[in-house]
Order: sequence, then C-alpha cells, then structure tokens
Amino acid sequence: MTDVDNVNGSFKINFFPNETVNIHTVLVRVTSSCTSLYKEFLFSQKGVDCSSMSYAVPTMTASATTLCAGGAVYLSVPANTANLDKLIWTRNGKEVARGINYYVATLTGNYNISMGAVGCNTNAANEKNITSGGTITPITLSALASNNGVICGTGKVTLSVSGNGTASVVWFHNGKEEKTGESIQISGDSSVGEWFAAVKDGSCYSKPSNSIQVTKSEATGQVPLDPSDVLVNGVPLNTFTKFCSGGSLYLSIKNQQSGVAYTWYNGNDVITANPFTVPASQSTISLRMVATDNSGAKCAAEQSVLKADITQGSTPENPNINTTSTLCKGKATLTVLNQGNYTYTWYKGGAIIEGESSNELNVTTEGTYGVTITNTTGCSSPMIEKTISGNSDGPNVSWDPLVNPPADQTFGSSITLTVTNSYDSSYIWTMDGVVVPNATGKTATIDLPKTGTEGQKVKIAVTAKNECGEKTIEKEITMNNGCPTPVILSISSAQTIVAKTSVTVSVSVDKTNTETYAWYQNATDSTTGGTKVGNGASYTTASLTEGTYYFYCIVTNGCTGNPKATSATTAKVTVTKNPGDILPGGGSLSGKTCFDVVQINNTDQCGTLASRSSMKADFAPTYTYTFTPSGGAISNFHFQFVESLGTGKIVDSYTTNNYNITIKYNADLYNTAKGTTNADAVKLDIYAIFNDAAGEKAVKLTVQIKDCMCCGAKINATEWREFMCHNLGADTSLPPLSPDPKLVGVYYYFGNSSPDATTALTGSNWKPENNPCPGGYHIPTQAEWQAVLTYNAKNPANNKTSIGDGGVLIGTSLMLPNASTLLSSSWQYLYWSSTSVYSGGYNYGVALFGGSPSSLQVNTAGSYKAPIRCMANK
Repeated sequence: MTDVDNVNGSFKINFFPNETVNIHTVLVRVTSSCTSLYKEFLFSQKGVDCSSMSYAVPTMTASATTLCAGGAVYLSVPANTANLDKLIWTRNGKEVARGINYYVATLTGNYNISMGAVGCNTNAANEKNITSGGTITPITLSALASNNGVICGTGKVTLSVSGNGTASVVWFHNGKEEKTGESIQISGDSSVGEWFAAVKDGSCYSKPSNSIQVTKSEATGQVPLDPSDVLVNGVPLNTFTKFCSGGSLYLSIKNQQSGVAYTWYNGNDVITANPFTVPASQSTISLRMVATDNSGAKCAAEQSVLKADITQGSTPENPNINTTSTLCKGKATLTVLNQGNYTYTWYKGGAIIEGESSNELNVTTEGTYGVTITNTTGCSSPMIEKTISGNSDGPNVSWDPLVNPPADQTFGSSITLTVTNSYDSSYIWTMDGVVVPNATGKTATIDLPKTGTEGQKVKIAVTAKNECGEKTIEKEITMNNGCPTPVILSISSAQTIVAKTSVTVSVSVDKTNTETYAWYQNATDSTTGGTKVGNGASYTTASLTEGTYYFYCIVTNGCTGNPKATSATTAKVTVTKNPGDILPGGGSLSGKTCFDVVQINNTDQCGTLASRSSMKADFAPTYTYTFTPSGGAISNFHFQFVESLGTGKIVDSYTTNNYNITIKYNADLYNTAKGTTNADAVKLDIYAIFNDAAGEKAVKLTVQIKDCMCCGAKINATEWREFMCHNLGADTSLPPLSPDPKLVGVYYYFGNSSPDATTALTGSNWKPENNPCPGGYHIPTQAEWQAVLTYNAKNPANNKTSIGDGGVLIGTSLMLPNASTLLSSSWQYLYWSSTSVYSGGYNYGVALFGGSPSSLQVNTAGSYKAPIRCMANK
C-alpha cells in the first residue's frame, strides 16, 4: 500500500507479479478516527493464463520418496530439457527453485514441476510425495577430481571422496544418480557436467558433498610429470601412506619445465605456505600436485596421495634455536638445542639449504633462517625461523678522555665517569665488586666511601656486554681524608598556615660527612642574619602568630676544615588569621562529621572491627558541607578550613558553590588515622566565614577521622550504625557527648522539611521528599529507634533534667540532650521517628520519649514539635 492520504481518503495497492495460476486478493479496511466506523475494499489480481505457455513437461525422477532424518532426496529432470529456464520446482504448491535440472529436497512434502508459471503445464505423474522415515548419520563429504576435473582428450578423470568412513558412496551426475564407489573414473563428452557424491544406506541418502564441474579439453598430449620428481621432504609423494599431525612438509619439484605451473593442494584447497604444516584438525589428507601448461596446449598432469591417514602424537617438538640476532664479525652460528635422535633440515628464506643436516648452521650473510627436525619415524617438526640482520663486534669500551676526574678523591665525595664504545651494549658498573645501583649507561656517578684509611684504594669497573662478547675495564681511585664541602640540594617550598599552628621545614643534602644543621628564622627574605631556632635536617616551629617568616639552613661537615654550605634560598611561611579567633555567628554548617577508618582498634571503647565494618569510611566519593544562614543579610561569605596534620594531609581537593563546599578527602587517611581514638582523632575544622551587621563572624564544624566508632549505636547484637553527632540546627562546633543547651538544635512538626512549618503533616509516614537530613542520612524509623533501645545501655549524661543541661548516653557514643518542648518533667526526651500510626481516631507521629534514661520508649506523640537526630543510611 502506497500514497496513503488520510485527509482525502485515497491510497494505492501495488501487487507483486503473479506468476501462478491462482488469484491473489487483498482486503483493505478503512476506519474513521472520529466515529470508528469502517468500510472494507476487496482487490484481486488474476493468475497466469496457462494457455499462452505451451511448454513440454519433462519427466521428473526421484532417488527415493522417503526422506531420512539428517539426509536428502534428489529430484531431477534431464539436463538437456528444452526451455529449462522456464522450469519451476514447487513444494506444496509454493515455488522453491527455478531454472535448474535438479533439486535437493531436505524437507518432506509434495514436490512437482511446472513450466512457465506455478500451476501451468504440470504432470500428475511427476508429483512426488516425500515422507519422513529412517535415519542416516549426518556426514560431511569432500569430493575431489584429478586434473582439477578436466578430461583431456580420450583421457580419464578420477573422482574420489573422503569423510564417508565405511559407508557406501553414490555419485550424481547433473543431479541424477549414476555411479557407485569411493573412487570412480569418468571420460568422454557424456561425463561433462556437475558431479557430487552422497552416502547411501538402503533407501536413505545423505546430504551432498561439494560439487565438481567436469569439463573436457581438446588439448593434445599431457604435461610430462615423472612421479619421482614430485617430492615431499625430498621423498617421492607416491611413497607416502600416512602423515604426521602438525608435522612439516617441504614440497618440491625436481626437473621443473619452463611454461609449466606446479600447484600443491590439500584436497581442493591450494597450499600457499612451504614448508606446509599438516593440519591437526584433519584425520586424513589428500595431498595433490597438479602441473598445468600455462599455454593450454597440453593437458594438466597430477600426482597425489588420497585419503592418507594423519597420525597423532608422533611429531617432534618445535626446534629450540640458539643464536645471535646479528652477525658478529661477519659470522653467526645457529644451534638446535633439542636433544634426541634427529636429523635436521635447514632453510634460508623458505628454501632448503642443500648439504646442511647437523644441529648447527654457520652463516656469513644476513637473512631469515629456519630449521625442521625429523625423528626416526620420519615425522618432521614445524619449521622455526630466526632472523639475523646487521653486522656487529664485541664491545670496544674505553675510558672517555674528556671525562677524566683526578685519581685521588676524598672520603664522602662522588665521582662521575664516562666510557666510549662503538657498539650497542649493556653496562654494569661496580665499586670494589659491588654493583652500583641505577648505573646502566655509558656515564655513571658513583658515591665514594664516606670514611676509611688514608691511601685506601677503591677499584671502579665497568663491563660492557652485547651478543658478540663483553669487555671489562677498571680504574683505581686513591682515597684521602680531605673534607668535602656539603651541598644543599633543596629546601622546603613556600607554605601557608593559620595562626596558632606550627610548620615543618626541611632540606635535602649531598656530599656530607658527620654533618650538623643550624636553622635560622628571619624577618626578611635573606640567608644571612636572623635568629638560630633549631637543629637537624628538618625543623618544626612552635605555634606561630600572623605574619610572614623566612627560614634558612647552614650545613657543616664534621671532618677536617669543617666546610659548610648555606641554603641558596629561604623557606617562606605565610601565617594567616586563625578562623578560630573569629566571633561565632548565626546559622548552621552541616555535613558528614565523622569517618571511622576501621583498621586495627578492636576494643570496647572504640567498638569491635566486626561491628564497625559496614560503616567503614569511603574516601573515594566527595562530601558536601552546607551552610544555612540564620536570617539577616550577610556578605563576604567564604569557607576556610584548618587541618590538624598540616595543609594537604587531610583535604586532597575541594570546590565551593555559594553556601556549599565539596571536599575530596586524601585516600592515605586510612594509614594516617590508623590506631587513633576519640582522644587523638585526626581533625578537620571547616569554617563558614561572613560579615553580618555586627562584623566578621564564623560558624565552625569539626570533622573527625579516627580508627574508632563515630557517633552511633548498635541496632542488633553485631551491627553498629552511625548517627549524626548533633541534632539538626545544633552548634556543631561543640563536643557531641557533653550536654549543652546549644546542642538541642531546632524543632520540627511531624512530616515537615522545615522547622518554620506551623502544623504537622499526618496521614502517612514522613515522606522522603520532606527528609530534612543531609545526603546519606535519614530520620530513624520506629523499628530503628526500638532496636537502639533494645541493644544499648542507657545512662544519664549528667544528673540535670532541664532542657539542654542534661542528656541520655546511649551506649558509649550517642548522646541525646534533654529536648522536650513540654513543661512536664516526664517528657524530657522527645525525638521524631519517620513512622506514622493511626490511634484514637487521629494520625500521630511515632517518637522516642521518656522522663528518664531508664524509661525511654518508642510510642505515639501528638501535634508537638520535636528535634531530629539523623541516622546514616545503610
């Protein structure tokens, strides 16, 4: 159907040509999209008029009328049938082929032929009803023809088949069964055409082999071919009865004639590689050689061994050749290392080297050399090749006269030596027989002994080695007690820290001898003057105040003369204002404040490793911290943080976006925080700094990284779950386990995401989209609060009961401050869960409440406001 116009209601029907006697019909239904009413149209196409096709119908024959499982039935008409191009093969009235004189049926059904069109000029006597019955073993046959199927004059062509095992073979000529036998000979014009083979078992036929086109040449005579000239591994082909799987065959022709092409075949496949490796995938092989006259004046000749067995497990191992990759002084030796009773055949560029049969081959020219080894059974290995290119010599190493340091050196100094060499080589440097590390080239810098006896001799040697040999040269150094001048290689780069913290500066040095260090602090960028402040290769300052400091170092060797060196530059330290000195401001800073690295601490104080494993810190993702202003205009907002381990040791990188800072923690914190507890945790202080109407203010949040459980509690006998250390809206700079009114935070009506809401949202559980907890946390469910109460001890944090002054310590690391909004003393603890229940005609939020630690319970709470303590997601 084409050209469909839905607006105007038009379309076209296009029929394919009808080459049958049957009428073709098409039903089209047109439906209104408005009323769903429809109208149907029936179109028809006439069949072929057979009266215009007066073709004679040939007689069809069938090899059988029973199709055996896995086999075929062969249907044919004479190859010389008139108007063969008009012949149509049908199965159950449907066309399956045309223009051919035979058809291989692999499906049951009614087969017939028509002439001109399906259904025209048929003969009921031709109809073959092929039914299923019997079974024939599926088989893959491979048919071959001598001389590539060309009958030369009155000569003959031999057809043979492999893959049949012991089954009987029949041959089909132009689709009709004609001869029997694994190998048959055909001749004359009547044998021209298509031949293929099949296995016959009673009335069952296998599927066909490959087809062979047999032609006839009128050429006179045949290419002369002496069987003794067709050689495999130097032996006439016709003497072989079997071949070795994976073995190597060198294929050659003696007494070749000009104008004749000699082509080797594995069955029907042309062999392109010589030596040829016998395929391990075959169980038999038909090895053929066809000699063809390039001018076409003479018929081709062939020598072959058909269906020879391929034996397994008798082929020798691959040759293991030892040689150099280059000629050495114009010569090279290739040696086969395999042990055994073998004979050897050597090749160059794929051609046999005559007269070489030992396991060694001496060569004087570049090229690709190969070898096969043959055992006593006559099996030859695959050919292995080695390429030899270039011409070299052994190293001619010598000391470079342009780099000639004095032969007398002082203890603690170093010496640089260079050699010359005309040939590519590897180098090994030694001092007194000990290999010098990292010295592998023509030049080496060697650290001499730091101490010893005056006049002591040190022997430095270098060995140059390549494939063509090796050479060692030596140099003797006399040591004395002269004192070297130290060299300061580097000093710490500039650093920026905050006031009230310390900094470490250091130097790296060379050419030292019982050295001492002196560090000086300067007010200017100068390496003179200043105040001496420390000793050692590194110096850690006391806490510094705001300002700029410059440090430099003097290194003095303790040997004779006490030579010294001063660092070329200073280490600049800039100390900025400590944000901890800024007055606290309003608002809150929230985000993940505790990371447990779960490494080695396995105590009651820090929790067992097994109970904490599910909460192990993950430093792969980033973590975002958000500042929420408390109201009122602010300006000059920015973040600053202070690392307890020093700059860059905790924070790997960070980005800011308005009131958010996203931090990527250093992955090495697993090691640096290993073994730490609550008392010595690694700390990161994050400050949100801004100006309000009263001046500069800061809100602080402290992040702890430790090998100890964070704020949290057990939720079953073996699993511990993290909680946020502070209530939402609480002062996160305060210690979370000591009660303080500033730890109470803000209050929420049930179901709301904001503390500013004025009514509760009941009727369902606290909806996820209203979850006020930061990412990775949620409001505990009724069941989770109940689990906390069940699996943890509950004790007073102190004996006070007023809001914020007292609290309950759950386990050892979760403190809930008194936070009731009611005046009744029996409601000192009231914390929301995310669960809602229907009770007494009303929907209530379920909360954790009680008048004392021992009376804590999970129960319904009415329309009250309560704080929230967030629990980490699992």
